[in-house]
Amino acid sequence: MNEVLTGFECSLGASIGSGLMLAHTQNIVVGEGVALGEMATLYNGITIGAVRRDSSQSKARYPVVGSQVTVFTGAKVFGAIHIGDRVVLGANSVVLSDVEADDGVIGSPARTDEKGGRE
Repeated sequence: MNEVLTGFECSLGASIGSGLMLAHTQNIVVGEGVALGEMATLYNGITIGAVRRDSSQSKARYPVVGSQVTVFTGAKVFGAIHIGDRVVLGANSVVLSDVEADDGVIGSPARTDEKGGRE
């Protein structure tokens, strides 16, 4: 029912830290094994989940996202990767590899934003 009313689909198996902010709730998907840190901000049209569905693997297929991370509109985060604390994922980025703390990424595939995504 929550998905119908808000457009926010979050699996019960996901781990969500306190202080989650949904800037715009439409079309947000958080997969079952995702670990999302505290004070994250999620914009509309994002997906955080596994690369593929394979019941023989564990939750290690899902991203671990640090605290105070901002995921802007349309960004996709897939696979067993780690997103550090205070990271900014730019709009429409496709993130398939680790991102270090205090970094920002843009593009598809995502690459480091020299300005750190803070301007």
